[in-house]
Amino acid sequence: MIELLLLQLIIVFIIDISGFVDTMKSKLAKLLTNGKFKSSDFRLRPFDCSLCATFWTGIIYLLITHQFTIPLFAFVCLLSATTTISKDVYFTIVDVIIKLLDKINQL
Repeated sequence: MIELLLLQLIIVFIIDISGFVDTMKSKLAKLLTNGKFKSSDFRLRPFDCSLCATFWTGIIYLLITHQFTIPLFAFVCLLSATTTISKDVYFTIVDVIIKLLDKINQL
C-alpha cells in the first residue's frame, strides 16, 4: 500500500506540479501541427491526467507484482480519486515551510 501511495505522489508531482506534461504537450503540438494548434487543444490521456495515470499505473503495478485483489483495487481507486487533494496538500506544505522560513529570517 505504501508503494501505491508513493506512486500516486510521484505521478501528482510529475503531472500536476512540475509542468513536465504541459511542456511535452506544447512541443508535440508544435511538432505535429506546425504551430497551428495550442497544447491545450490536445489531450494525452492518461499522461496529462493524474487521476487516470494513477489509476492505470496502480492497476499495472498490482498486476506485475501479482497483488491484484479487490481491497487493493479499491485502494487504487481511492488514491486515484484523491489526486487533487494530494496536490493541495503538497502546496499547503510548501506554503507552511515558506512561512516558517520567513519567521526564522525575521529573527
